[in-house]
Amino acid sequence: MPGPGRLEVESVSFAYPGGQRVLHDVSLSLVGGRTAALIGPNGAGKSTLALLIAGLLPLTEGRILLDGQDLADVPLGERARSVGMVFQDPDLQIFSPTTRQEVAFGPHNLLDGPDAQRRTNEALAQFGLEAVADLPPADLSYGLRRKLTVAAIYALRPRFLLLDEPTLGLDPGSADQLMAALDGLRPQGHGLLLLTHDLDLVVRYAQDCLLLAGGRILAAGPPSQVLMDGPAMRSAGLATPPMAQLAGLLAERGQPVSDLSIAAIAAAIGILRGETSR
Repeated sequence: MPGPGRLEVESVSFAYPGGQRVLHDVSLSLVGGRTAALIGPNGAGKSTLALLIAGLLPLTEGRILLDGQDLADVPLGERARSVGMVFQDPDLQIFSPTTRQEVAFGPHNLLDGPDAQRRTNEALAQFGLEAVADLPPADLSYGLRRKLTVAAIYALRPRFLLLDEPTLGLDPGSADQLMAALDGLRPQGHGLLLLTHDLDLVVRYAQDCLLLAGGRILAAGPPSQVLMDGPAMRSAGLATPPMAQLAGLLAERGQPVSDLSIAAIAAAIGILRGETSR
């Protein structure tokens, strides 16, 4: 896979046939090796934007570029090797009789035998699916089926992965396992875009955050900046998550934190406690 790249969305607008515009002049950049979170209320246009980036909806206004190349000029099959999308419902993507065959489908259609087998084995290992590789997907838990859909896309080695509500329906342990496996892709240069309502997920895993509401980008930047942008969050109808509220209170008391990680806030609280005890 080539080194980390840049995926750019330039002035994209979109309307479904016979309907109102869903997206209005949206521009953003995704960078390889980083996780970006796209947040916003239901109906904001998050899934539509992801489908356009992946080439699964026809782009009618604007451009989507990968390292300066217009993806409109790239055939869909080849584009899937650069941008892969994992849908919210895993059962909409799974169609093979066994877990191994599901993961192997893409590589065997694109690569020679040994390379396809290697890609398949690596993807099964990355997402902890070796023990269930020969089982039918229908026999897997929801969490494992979720991992399976991600592994099948990862086996194609797309430079950017778009994940629609990746932890929806997962228990905390399964969600942590999946996100740890996804986070492990960043050092390889993969860029991730998480479409999510889970703001705690944004705090824990994202380096970049984009707030979409009414088909427009209202705010963009580090999660610490976007989630603490009260006017933008209120405009989108979203509540500032507790950790961001705490960070805001710390900033008001003269102890700002540069991110919203638990460690950073705990350190700031420790400093404040030391100050108040003197």
